[in-house]
Amino acid sequence: MKNWNSPTIYGEGEDNSDSKAIYLLRFPLAVMVICIHCYLPSSSNYLIILLSHVLSHIAVPLFFIISGYFFFTKIHAWDWNIWFNKISKRFKTLLLPYFLWIILFIVYSFIPSFIKGIIVDNHVSFFDWFINHDGFHMFWDSYKWDTDRVDIWGNTAINSAPILVPFWFMRDLMVAVCLTPLFYILLRPRVSLIGRYFPLIVLFCLGMLFLTSTSLIVPGFSSLTFFFFGLGAYFQLHNKSLVAFVSKYSLPICIIASVLLVLNVLYDGKNTEIGSYFYNPWVIFGVCAALYLSSKLTRIRSTFVSWIIEKSDCTFFLFAVHAFLIPYIKMFINLFFSRFVSESDIFCVSFGCQHPIIYSLIYIMVILTTITLSILIFKFCQKYFPRIYNILTGR
Repeated sequence: MKNWNSPTIYGEGEDNSDSKAIYLLRFPLAVMVICIHCYLPSSSNYLIILLSHVLSHIAVPLFFIISGYFFFTKIHAWDWNIWFNKISKRFKTLLLPYFLWIILFIVYSFIPSFIKGIIVDNHVSFFDWFINHDGFHMFWDSYKWDTDRVDIWGNTAINSAPILVPFWFMRDLMVAVCLTPLFYILLRPRVSLIGRYFPLIVLFCLGMLFLTSTSLIVPGFSSLTFFFFGLGAYFQLHNKSLVAFVSKYSLPICIIASVLLVLNVLYDGKNTEIGSYFYNPWVIFGVCAALYLSSKLTRIRSTFVSWIIEKSDCTFFLFAVHAFLIPYIKMFINLFFSRFVSESDIFCVSFGCQHPIIYSLIYIMVILTTITLSILIFKFCQKYFPRIYNILTGR
């Protein structure tokens, strides 16, 4: 069992309540990301809408808050030596795993075409396959969605990701990390009366960009990333406690978050015009509510909480490996339930059986199977290939 007083749980000098709440959230947030990608096509199944379209969408914003919060540890006064030291560490923990996992996924994606070429006696060149699948764009923005959505300013709000789709978070995080000197300049504490409010004005502007779903056009630049990363950075730079803030306003936060959660489930979040009005506010209040509930759970000594803490070490591995498994898990499970129908989205597999109970059971089975297999692969790699595991996870 993890020890709350271990230095691996939180950084030296950090607020214990913040670090405990954040550490407890790590594994549940990875599970939420898995839920997003385990979705089954449905416009009326409220369980799928709840877990894949609404509740789980607070995971990535929370990861950005955590990243911004911990990056600025010990940078309350700017020091280029400390900054370069942090950047060099991010090369090992962020940049190297990013490219290695994407290379693995590119090879993994090529294998079916290679096998098919052998079967039909039509050799497939890796170079030709690579070029035909957007080439080096696979490392940055080869996968796109919402290509027909326009933001309030008339810009085409195209979301993009590398071929390993969940890694759009790491791509955007690398951009935010490179811009941390700018975040410091904009969000650092100031002595003058007007200057004290300047960081809040900056956060308000970033928040409005997020609330209005403003597209920043350039792949890797997003209002969601900058707002939530900046939010974490603000609390760290101003020596403010995230847990203390959400606890102070816990009652209105939880009430508003609950109401917005229900409305988003009823109207399918950002997938409908009405739901889109409630979606971004839900993400903000949902993030705050999650931090508050996590801080409460840290005070409970139960088997379930201990189990979550123990699984925190496999968070990044689950985040990285689940995309390799989900399409095939869906196909395998589908063999037992209905005729297989494939769509262009690698995470989207339709099932012929539309009975709500059976459909929900299939959905839950996909999620649990993905989590279980991911954990088993994590333990196998950690035990038998520790060096490879350490490189892939940035340890």
